[in-house]
Amino acid sequence: MSDNRKENKKEIDLELKDILLEFLRRWKIIVLFSIIFGLIFGAMRYRKDYAAAHTPAPEVKNTTLEDAYADLDKDQYERVILAVSLKAAIDSKSLYMNESVLMNINAHAEDAVILQYSVEGAEAENIVNSYVNYINSGSIVSDINKEGVHVAEGYLSELIEVLPNQTEDAMKNFTVKVMNSDAESVGLLADAVNDQLTTYAAKLNENNQTHILNLDSRKQVQIIDEALAEKQDAYAQETEDQQNKLASIKADMNANQLRVYLDMEKDIFIWGDDEEEQTETAEDSVSGTEVVKVSINKKQIMIGAVAGAAIAVVYIFLAYLLSTRIRTKDEVESIYQTRLLGTVRKEEKDHPIEKFVWKLENFGHKKLLYEQQVQMLISNIYIACRDRKTDSIYLSGSILETVDKDLLTMLEAGLKQKNIHVVFGDAINYNAEELLRAAEVGSVIFIERRRKSYYSEILSEMQLCDANNIQILGMIMLEN
Repeated sequence: MSDNRKENKKEIDLELKDILLEFLRRWKIIVLFSIIFGLIFGAMRYRKDYAAAHTPAPEVKNTTLEDAYADLDKDQYERVILAVSLKAAIDSKSLYMNESVLMNINAHAEDAVILQYSVEGAEAENIVNSYVNYINSGSIVSDINKEGVHVAEGYLSELIEVLPNQTEDAMKNFTVKVMNSDAESVGLLADAVNDQLTTYAAKLNENNQTHILNLDSRKQVQIIDEALAEKQDAYAQETEDQQNKLASIKADMNANQLRVYLDMEKDIFIWGDDEEEQTETAEDSVSGTEVVKVSINKKQIMIGAVAGAAIAVVYIFLAYLLSTRIRTKDEVESIYQTRLLGTVRKEEKDHPIEKFVWKLENFGHKKLLYEQQVQMLISNIYIACRDRKTDSIYLSGSILETVDKDLLTMLEAGLKQKNIHVVFGDAINYNAEELLRAAEVGSVIFIERRRKSYYSEILSEMQLCDANNIQILGMIMLEN
Protein backbone atom coordinates (compact mmCIF):
# COMPACT_ATOMS: atom_id res chain seq x y z
CA MET A 1 0.00 0.00 0.00
CA SER A 2 2.84 2.38 0.85
CA ASP A 3 4.40 1.81 -2.58
CA ASN A 4 1.08 2.55 -4.25
CA ARG A 5 0.76 5.82 -2.35
CA LYS A 6 4.30 6.76 -3.28
CA GLU A 7 3.69 6.04 -6.95
CA ASN A 8 0.42 7.95 -7.05
CA LYS A 9 2.02 11.01 -5.47
CA LYS A 10 4.19 11.40 -8.57
CA GLU A 11 1.20 12.23 -10.74
CA ILE A 12 -1.31 14.79 -9.53
CA ASP A 13 -4.14 15.46 -11.96
CA LEU A 14 -5.03 19.06 -12.66
CA GLU A 15 -8.78 19.64 -12.87
CA LEU A 16 -9.79 22.46 -15.22
CA LYS A 17 -12.91 23.16 -13.19
CA ASP A 18 -10.93 23.56 -9.98
CA ILE A 19 -8.38 25.80 -11.71
CA LEU A 20 -11.16 28.12 -12.90
CA LEU A 21 -12.71 28.15 -9.45
CA GLU A 22 -9.30 28.94 -7.98
CA PHE A 23 -9.31 32.22 -9.90
CA LEU A 24 -12.62 33.09 -8.21
CA ARG A 25 -11.38 32.02 -4.79
CA ARG A 26 -8.40 34.31 -5.09
CA TRP A 27 -10.30 37.28 -6.52
CA LYS A 28 -8.67 39.61 -4.01
CA ILE A 29 -5.27 39.04 -5.64
CA ILE A 30 -6.69 39.86 -9.08
CA VAL A 31 -8.36 43.05 -7.79
CA LEU A 32 -5.21 44.07 -5.90
CA PHE A 33 -2.93 43.55 -8.91
CA SER A 34 -5.39 45.45 -11.14
CA ILE A 35 -5.46 48.43 -8.78
CA ILE A 36 -1.68 48.47 -8.27
CA PHE A 37 -0.79 48.19 -11.96
CA GLY A 38 -3.57 50.58 -12.97
CA LEU A 39 -2.14 53.19 -10.59
CA ILE A 40 1.43 52.49 -11.73
CA PHE A 41 0.58 52.82 -15.45
CA GLY A 42 -1.54 55.92 -14.83
CA ALA A 43 1.12 57.55 -12.63
CA MET A 44 3.94 56.82 -15.10
CA ARG A 45 1.97 58.31 -17.99
CA TYR A 46 0.89 61.29 -15.89
CA ARG A 47 4.47 61.91 -14.82
CA LYS A 48 5.70 61.77 -18.40
CA ASP A 49 2.94 64.09 -19.66
CA TYR A 50 3.42 66.48 -16.75
CA ALA A 51 7.16 66.66 -17.33
CA ALA A 52 6.61 67.28 -21.03
CA ALA A 53 4.00 69.97 -20.39
CA HIS A 54 6.08 71.84 -17.82
CA THR A 55 9.53 71.52 -19.34
CA PRO A 56 10.58 74.98 -20.57
CA ALA A 57 12.12 75.25 -23.97
CA PRO A 58 15.88 74.88 -23.57
CA GLU A 59 18.03 77.78 -24.59
CA VAL A 60 20.04 77.22 -27.71
CA LYS A 61 23.11 79.35 -27.43
CA ASN A 62 24.88 80.80 -30.43
CA THR A 63 22.17 79.48 -32.77
CA THR A 64 19.82 81.67 -34.74
CA LEU A 65 16.22 80.76 -35.48
CA GLU A 66 17.18 80.26 -39.11
CA ASP A 67 19.88 77.79 -38.04
CA ALA A 68 17.32 75.91 -35.93
CA TYR A 69 15.07 75.54 -38.99
CA ALA A 70 18.01 74.48 -41.15
CA ASP A 71 19.19 71.84 -38.68
CA LEU A 72 15.92 69.92 -38.78
CA ASP A 73 15.67 66.93 -41.08
CA LYS A 74 12.43 66.01 -42.84
CA ASP A 75 11.10 63.72 -40.10
CA GLN A 76 11.91 66.22 -37.33
CA TYR A 77 10.22 69.03 -39.24
CA GLU A 78 7.13 66.92 -39.85
CA ARG A 79 6.90 66.17 -36.11
CA VAL A 80 6.97 69.91 -35.42
CA ILE A 81 4.22 70.51 -38.00
CA LEU A 82 2.15 67.75 -36.40
CA ALA A 83 2.63 69.30 -32.95
CA VAL A 84 1.59 72.74 -34.22
CA SER A 85 -1.47 71.25 -35.92
CA LEU A 86 -2.44 69.49 -32.70
CA LYS A 87 -1.99 72.72 -30.72
CA ALA A 88 -4.21 74.58 -33.15
CA ALA A 89 -6.86 71.86 -32.96
CA ILE A 90 -6.72 71.83 -29.15
CA ASP A 91 -7.06 75.61 -28.96
CA SER A 92 -9.95 75.55 -31.40
CA LYS A 93 -11.80 72.82 -29.50
CA SER A 94 -11.12 74.43 -26.13
CA LEU A 95 -12.44 77.79 -27.35
CA TYR A 96 -15.53 76.14 -28.82
CA MET A 97 -16.23 74.17 -25.65
CA ASN A 98 -15.83 77.30 -23.53
CA GLU A 99 -17.75 79.73 -25.73
CA SER A 100 -20.49 77.55 -27.20
CA VAL A 101 -23.77 77.83 -25.30
CA LEU A 102 -24.78 74.39 -26.56
CA MET A 103 -21.64 72.70 -25.20
CA ASN A 104 -22.29 74.20 -21.76
CA ILE A 105 -25.92 73.13 -21.51
CA ASN A 106 -26.67 70.41 -18.97
CA ALA A 107 -27.64 67.63 -21.36
CA HIS A 108 -29.35 65.71 -18.57
CA ALA A 109 -31.63 68.61 -17.73
CA GLU A 110 -31.85 70.54 -20.99
CA ASP A 111 -34.23 73.51 -21.13
CA ALA A 112 -36.00 73.60 -24.50
CA VAL A 113 -39.05 75.05 -26.21
CA ILE A 114 -40.86 73.05 -28.90
CA LEU A 115 -42.71 75.21 -31.48
CA GLN A 116 -45.21 73.39 -33.70
CA TYR A 117 -46.27 75.27 -36.87
CA SER A 118 -48.74 74.55 -39.64
CA VAL A 119 -49.14 76.30 -43.01
CA GLU A 120 -52.42 76.98 -44.80
CA GLY A 121 -52.35 77.81 -48.47
CA ALA A 122 -52.33 76.46 -51.99
CA GLU A 123 -48.56 75.97 -52.05
CA ALA A 124 -48.29 74.85 -48.43
CA GLU A 125 -45.68 72.14 -49.07
CA ASN A 126 -43.31 74.49 -50.93
CA ILE A 127 -43.80 77.21 -48.34
CA VAL A 128 -42.94 74.74 -45.51
CA ASN A 129 -39.68 73.99 -47.35
CA SER A 130 -38.98 77.73 -47.50
CA TYR A 131 -39.32 77.99 -43.71
CA VAL A 132 -37.11 74.96 -43.17
CA ASN A 133 -34.42 76.36 -45.50
CA TYR A 134 -34.69 79.75 -43.80
CA ILE A 135 -33.86 78.12 -40.46
CA ASN A 136 -31.29 75.56 -41.62
CA SER A 137 -29.35 78.04 -43.78
CA GLY A 138 -28.74 80.28 -40.77
CA SER A 139 -30.62 83.25 -42.23
CA ILE A 140 -32.90 83.31 -39.21
CA VAL A 141 -29.84 83.58 -36.97
CA SER A 142 -28.64 86.74 -38.74
CA ASP A 143 -32.08 88.30 -38.39
CA ILE A 144 -32.31 87.39 -34.70
CA ASN A 145 -28.89 88.96 -34.00
CA LYS A 146 -30.08 92.17 -35.60
CA GLU A 147 -32.77 92.31 -32.93
CA GLY A 148 -30.21 92.41 -30.11
CA VAL A 149 -29.74 88.78 -29.12
CA HIS A 150 -26.08 88.76 -28.06
CA VAL A 151 -24.90 85.31 -29.12
CA ALA A 152 -22.36 84.72 -31.90
CA GLU A 153 -24.03 83.43 -35.05
CA GLY A 154 -21.96 80.24 -35.12
CA TYR A 155 -23.07 79.38 -31.61
CA LEU A 156 -26.65 80.64 -31.95
CA SER A 157 -27.34 78.41 -34.96
CA GLU A 158 -26.68 75.35 -32.78
CA LEU A 159 -29.54 76.33 -30.49
CA ILE A 160 -32.22 76.27 -33.19
CA GLU A 161 -33.07 73.16 -35.16
CA VAL A 162 -35.93 71.77 -37.23
CA LEU A 163 -37.13 68.43 -35.91
CA PRO A 164 -38.32 65.58 -38.13
CA ASN A 165 -42.08 65.93 -38.43
CA GLN A 166 -44.10 62.81 -37.60
CA THR A 167 -47.65 64.17 -37.97
CA GLU A 168 -50.07 62.71 -40.48
CA ASP A 169 -50.00 65.89 -42.58
CA ALA A 170 -46.22 66.32 -42.30
CA MET A 171 -45.81 68.18 -45.61
CA LYS A 172 -47.86 71.11 -44.28
CA ASN A 173 -46.26 71.24 -40.81
CA PHE A 174 -42.84 71.80 -39.30
CA THR A 175 -41.49 71.73 -35.76
CA VAL A 176 -38.73 73.91 -34.33
CA LYS A 177 -36.72 73.06 -31.21
CA VAL A 178 -35.07 75.95 -29.38
CA MET A 179 -32.47 75.37 -26.64
CA ASN A 180 -30.58 77.61 -24.24
CA SER A 181 -28.66 77.62 -20.98
CA ASP A 182 -31.68 78.15 -18.69
CA ALA A 183 -35.47 78.34 -18.75
CA GLU A 184 -35.63 82.12 -18.95
CA SER A 185 -33.08 82.40 -21.76
CA VAL A 186 -34.70 79.66 -23.83
CA GLY A 187 -38.07 81.38 -23.47
CA LEU A 188 -36.67 84.69 -24.76
CA LEU A 189 -34.90 82.95 -27.66
CA ALA A 190 -38.09 81.08 -28.58
CA ASP A 191 -39.94 84.43 -28.66
CA ALA A 192 -37.26 85.82 -30.98
CA VAL A 193 -37.53 82.75 -33.27
CA ASN A 194 -41.31 83.07 -33.43
CA ASP A 195 -41.08 86.81 -34.16
CA GLN A 196 -38.64 86.22 -37.03
CA LEU A 197 -40.79 83.45 -38.49
CA THR A 198 -43.79 85.79 -38.34
CA THR A 199 -41.75 88.51 -40.10
CA TYR A 200 -40.57 85.98 -42.66
CA ALA A 201 -44.20 84.95 -43.28
CA ALA A 202 -45.03 88.55 -44.16
CA LYS A 203 -42.11 88.66 -46.62
CA LEU A 204 -43.28 85.48 -48.32
CA ASN A 205 -46.80 86.88 -48.67
CA GLU A 206 -45.37 90.06 -50.20
CA ASN A 207 -43.62 87.82 -52.77
CA ASN A 208 -46.93 86.26 -53.82
CA GLN A 209 -46.47 83.11 -51.69
CA THR A 210 -49.85 83.58 -50.11
CA HIS A 211 -50.39 81.53 -46.96
CA ILE A 212 -51.18 81.65 -43.28
CA LEU A 213 -48.59 80.57 -40.69
CA ASN A 214 -50.15 79.13 -37.53
CA LEU A 215 -48.35 78.47 -34.26
CA ASP A 216 -50.29 75.38 -33.23
CA SER A 217 -48.45 74.73 -29.97
CA ARG A 218 -45.63 75.97 -27.81
CA LYS A 219 -44.24 73.70 -25.09
CA GLN A 220 -41.44 74.60 -22.69
CA VAL A 221 -39.86 71.38 -21.42
CA GLN A 222 -36.82 70.02 -19.63
CA ILE A 223 -35.47 66.90 -21.30
CA ILE A 224 -32.54 64.46 -21.28
CA ASP A 225 -30.67 65.02 -24.54
CA GLU A 226 -28.59 61.87 -25.07
CA ALA A 227 -27.26 63.05 -28.43
CA LEU A 228 -25.94 66.27 -26.88
CA ALA A 229 -24.41 64.35 -23.95
CA GLU A 230 -22.56 62.07 -26.39
CA LYS A 231 -21.35 65.08 -28.36
CA GLN A 232 -20.06 66.84 -25.24
CA ASP A 233 -18.30 63.68 -24.03
CA ALA A 234 -16.79 63.05 -27.47
CA TYR A 235 -15.37 66.59 -27.68
CA ALA A 236 -13.92 66.39 -24.17
CA GLN A 237 -12.33 62.98 -24.80
CA GLU A 238 -10.95 64.02 -28.19
CA THR A 239 -9.42 67.15 -26.67
CA GLU A 240 -7.86 65.15 -23.84
CA ASP A 241 -6.42 62.61 -26.29
CA GLN A 242 -4.92 65.38 -28.41
CA GLN A 243 -3.41 67.06 -25.33
CA ASN A 244 -1.79 63.79 -24.28
CA LYS A 245 -0.50 63.19 -27.80
CA LEU A 246 0.94 66.72 -28.00
CA ALA A 247 2.66 66.31 -24.63
CA SER A 248 4.17 63.02 -25.80
CA ILE A 249 5.44 64.54 -29.06
CA LYS A 250 6.97 67.53 -27.27
CA ALA A 251 8.68 65.25 -24.77
CA ASP A 252 10.61 63.63 -27.64
CA MET A 253 11.63 66.91 -29.31
CA ASN A 254 15.19 68.18 -29.30
CA ALA A 255 16.12 71.81 -28.58
CA ASN A 256 15.89 72.96 -32.20
CA GLN A 257 12.50 71.31 -32.69
CA LEU A 258 11.13 73.03 -29.59
CA ARG A 259 12.46 76.37 -30.76
CA VAL A 260 10.85 75.98 -34.19
CA TYR A 261 7.64 74.77 -32.58
CA LEU A 262 7.43 77.86 -30.36
CA ASP A 263 8.12 80.08 -33.36
CA MET A 264 5.34 78.46 -35.41
CA GLU A 265 3.02 78.52 -32.42
CA LYS A 266 3.01 82.34 -32.56
CA ASP A 267 0.94 82.10 -35.74
CA ILE A 268 -1.77 80.01 -34.07
CA PHE A 269 -4.62 82.39 -33.35
CA ILE A 270 -8.15 81.32 -32.58
CA TRP A 271 -10.58 84.22 -32.87
CA GLY A 272 -12.87 84.55 -29.90
CA ASP A 273 -14.52 87.14 -27.70
CA ASP A 274 -11.32 87.99 -25.83
CA GLU A 275 -8.66 88.68 -28.47
CA GLU A 276 -6.27 90.36 -26.04
CA GLU A 277 -6.26 87.32 -23.74
CA GLN A 278 -5.44 85.01 -26.65
CA THR A 279 -2.59 87.29 -27.76
CA GLU A 280 -1.10 87.16 -24.26
CA THR A 281 -1.43 83.37 -24.26
CA ALA A 282 0.45 83.12 -27.56
CA GLU A 283 3.20 85.38 -26.22
CA ASP A 284 3.50 83.23 -23.09
CA SER A 285 3.92 80.16 -25.28
CA VAL A 286 6.78 81.73 -27.18
CA SER A 287 8.53 82.72 -23.96
CA GLY A 288 8.32 79.13 -22.74
CA THR A 289 5.75 79.74 -19.98
CA GLU A 290 2.87 77.98 -21.69
CA VAL A 291 0.42 76.47 -19.22
CA VAL A 292 -0.86 73.09 -20.41
CA LYS A 293 -3.53 71.22 -18.52
CA VAL A 294 -2.40 67.66 -17.84
CA SER A 295 -5.12 65.17 -16.97
CA ILE A 296 -5.07 61.58 -15.80
CA ASN A 297 -5.01 59.21 -18.75
CA LYS A 298 -7.91 56.83 -18.12
CA LYS A 299 -6.88 54.64 -21.03
CA GLN A 300 -3.47 53.99 -19.47
CA ILE A 301 -5.11 53.15 -16.15
CA MET A 302 -7.38 50.63 -17.89
CA ILE A 303 -4.41 49.11 -19.73
CA GLY A 304 -2.54 48.84 -16.44
CA ALA A 305 -5.54 47.27 -14.71
CA VAL A 306 -5.91 44.67 -17.48
CA ALA A 307 -2.17 43.96 -17.39
CA GLY A 308 -2.32 43.60 -13.61
CA ALA A 309 -5.25 41.21 -13.83
CA ALA A 310 -3.41 39.14 -16.45
CA ILE A 311 -0.29 38.96 -14.28
CA ALA A 312 -2.44 37.96 -11.29
CA VAL A 313 -4.08 35.18 -13.32
CA VAL A 314 -0.66 33.85 -14.37
CA TYR A 315 0.56 34.05 -10.78
CA ILE A 316 -2.50 32.19 -9.46
CA PHE A 317 -2.17 29.50 -12.14
CA LEU A 318 1.51 28.95 -11.41
CA ALA A 319 0.84 28.91 -7.67
CA TYR A 320 -1.89 26.32 -8.26
CA LEU A 321 0.29 24.29 -10.60
CA LEU A 322 3.26 24.25 -8.22
CA SER A 323 1.22 23.92 -5.04
CA THR A 324 2.41 21.32 -2.54
CA ARG A 325 -0.91 21.30 -0.69
CA ILE A 326 -3.90 19.04 -1.20
CA ARG A 327 -6.31 20.67 -3.63
CA THR A 328 -9.48 18.61 -3.86
CA LYS A 329 -11.25 15.97 -1.83
CA ASP A 330 -10.98 13.53 -4.76
CA GLU A 331 -7.21 13.44 -4.24
CA VAL A 332 -7.69 11.58 -0.94
CA GLU A 333 -8.62 8.42 -2.83
CA SER A 334 -6.75 9.00 -6.10
CA ILE A 335 -3.38 9.83 -4.50
CA TYR A 336 -3.41 8.15 -1.11
CA GLN A 337 -5.65 5.13 -1.82
CA THR A 338 -7.56 6.02 1.35
CA ARG A 339 -11.28 6.28 1.99
CA LEU A 340 -12.73 9.77 2.37
CA LEU A 341 -14.96 9.53 5.42
CA GLY A 342 -16.55 12.91 4.86
CA THR A 343 -16.09 16.65 4.44
CA VAL A 344 -17.01 19.43 6.84
CA ARG A 345 -17.58 23.05 5.96
CA LYS A 346 -18.62 25.79 8.37
CA GLU A 347 -20.37 28.32 6.14
CA GLU A 348 -20.36 31.32 8.48
CA LYS A 349 -16.56 31.48 8.18
CA ASP A 350 -16.68 32.14 4.44
CA HIS A 351 -16.67 35.34 2.43
CA PRO A 352 -19.73 35.71 0.16
CA ILE A 353 -17.59 34.99 -2.91
CA GLU A 354 -16.26 31.82 -1.22
CA LYS A 355 -19.86 30.75 -0.69
CA PHE A 356 -20.61 31.43 -4.35
CA VAL A 357 -17.57 29.38 -5.45
CA TRP A 358 -18.62 26.52 -3.19
CA LYS A 359 -22.10 26.53 -4.76
CA LEU A 360 -20.56 26.36 -8.24
CA GLU A 361 -18.23 23.56 -7.22
CA ASN A 362 -21.07 21.53 -5.67
CA PHE A 363 -23.72 22.39 -8.24
CA GLY A 364 -26.34 19.66 -8.35
CA HIS A 365 -25.60 18.42 -4.82
CA LYS A 366 -27.93 18.96 -1.89
CA LYS A 367 -26.59 21.34 0.73
CA LEU A 368 -26.24 19.91 4.24
CA LEU A 369 -26.26 21.92 7.44
CA TYR A 370 -23.13 21.84 9.58
CA GLU A 371 -24.75 19.48 12.12
CA GLN A 372 -25.91 17.18 9.32
CA GLN A 373 -22.37 17.04 7.91
CA VAL A 374 -21.00 16.03 11.32
CA GLN A 375 -23.70 13.34 11.77
CA MET A 376 -22.86 11.89 8.33
CA LEU A 377 -19.20 11.89 9.35
CA ILE A 378 -19.98 10.04 12.61
CA SER A 379 -21.99 7.43 10.72
CA ASN A 380 -19.18 6.84 8.19
CA ILE A 381 -16.62 6.50 10.98
CA TYR A 382 -18.87 4.00 12.78
CA ILE A 383 -19.26 1.93 9.61
CA ALA A 384 -15.50 2.00 9.00
CA CYS A 385 -14.87 0.82 12.58
CA ARG A 386 -17.43 -1.95 12.23
CA ASP A 387 -15.89 -3.15 8.98
CA ARG A 388 -12.38 -3.19 10.50
CA LYS A 389 -13.68 -4.73 13.76
CA THR A 390 -12.34 -2.01 16.04
CA ASP A 391 -13.94 0.08 18.75
CA SER A 392 -11.10 2.59 19.24
CA ILE A 393 -9.69 5.23 16.89
CA TYR A 394 -6.77 7.60 17.08
CA LEU A 395 -7.42 11.03 15.50
CA SER A 396 -4.31 12.59 14.01
CA GLY A 397 -3.37 15.00 11.27
CA SER A 398 -0.83 17.61 10.24
CA ILE A 399 -3.24 20.47 11.09
CA LEU A 400 -5.04 18.92 14.07
CA GLU A 401 -4.11 21.84 16.34
CA THR A 402 -6.13 24.22 14.12
CA VAL A 403 -9.31 22.11 14.06
CA ASP A 404 -12.41 23.70 15.60
CA LYS A 405 -12.78 22.36 19.16
CA ASP A 406 -16.56 22.24 18.74
CA LEU A 407 -16.14 19.77 15.86
CA LEU A 408 -13.91 17.50 17.93
CA THR A 409 -16.35 17.64 20.84
CA MET A 410 -19.29 16.74 18.59
CA LEU A 411 -17.33 13.84 17.05
CA GLU A 412 -16.32 12.49 20.43
CA ALA A 413 -19.85 12.69 21.83
CA GLY A 414 -21.46 11.17 18.74
CA LEU A 415 -19.01 8.26 18.54
CA LYS A 416 -19.26 7.61 22.29
CA GLN A 417 -22.98 7.00 21.81
CA LYS A 418 -21.99 4.31 19.30
CA ASN A 419 -19.44 2.80 21.73
CA ILE A 420 -16.45 4.07 19.78
CA HIS A 421 -13.59 5.35 21.92
CA VAL A 422 -11.78 8.39 20.50
CA VAL A 423 -8.17 9.26 21.33
CA PHE A 424 -7.04 12.71 20.24
CA GLY A 425 -3.39 12.93 19.31
CA ASP A 426 -0.96 15.04 17.34
CA ALA A 427 1.01 14.73 14.11
CA ILE A 428 2.63 11.31 14.42
CA ASN A 429 5.43 12.12 11.98
CA TYR A 430 6.83 14.78 14.33
CA ASN A 431 6.15 13.23 17.75
CA ALA A 432 7.53 9.82 18.76
CA GLU A 433 5.22 9.53 21.77
CA GLU A 434 2.15 10.13 19.59
CA LEU A 435 3.33 7.43 17.18
CA LEU A 436 3.45 4.96 20.09
CA ARG A 437 -0.04 5.98 21.21
CA ALA A 438 -1.37 5.50 17.68
CA ALA A 439 0.25 2.04 17.54
CA GLU A 440 -1.39 1.10 20.84
CA VAL A 441 -4.84 2.11 19.57
CA GLY A 442 -4.18 0.33 16.26
CA SER A 443 -6.56 2.37 14.06
CA VAL A 444 -6.00 5.93 12.78
CA ILE A 445 -8.20 8.51 11.15
CA PHE A 446 -6.51 11.61 9.73
CA ILE A 447 -8.05 15.09 9.77
CA GLU A 448 -6.65 17.37 7.04
CA ARG A 449 -7.62 20.75 5.64
CA ARG A 450 -8.07 21.45 1.97
CA ARG A 451 -5.53 23.88 0.48
CA LYS A 452 -3.66 23.91 3.82
CA SER A 453 -2.35 20.39 4.42
CA TYR A 454 0.84 19.45 2.56
CA TYR A 455 1.01 16.38 0.30
CA SER A 456 4.37 15.38 1.74
CA GLU A 457 3.22 15.52 5.38
CA ILE A 458 0.10 13.46 4.68
CA LEU A 459 2.19 10.90 2.78
CA SER A 460 4.74 10.77 5.62
CA GLU A 461 1.99 10.10 8.19
CA MET A 462 0.50 7.30 6.12
CA GLN A 463 3.85 5.68 5.41
CA LEU A 464 4.59 5.60 9.15
CA CYS A 465 1.25 3.86 9.76
CA ASP A 466 1.95 1.32 7.01
CA ALA A 467 5.45 0.66 8.33
CA ASN A 468 4.13 0.04 11.87
CA ASN A 469 1.05 -1.98 10.86
CA ILE A 470 -1.38 0.70 12.04
CA GLN A 471 -4.56 0.42 10.01
CA ILE A 472 -5.83 3.63 8.39
CA LEU A 473 -9.62 3.86 8.49
CA GLY A 474 -9.81 6.96 6.30
CA MET A 475 -9.54 10.73 6.19
CA ILE A 476 -11.75 13.65 7.19
CA MET A 477 -11.43 16.70 4.92
CA LEU A 478 -12.12 20.20 6.29
CA GLU A 479 -13.27 22.53 3.51
CA ASN A 480 -12.47 25.77 5.34
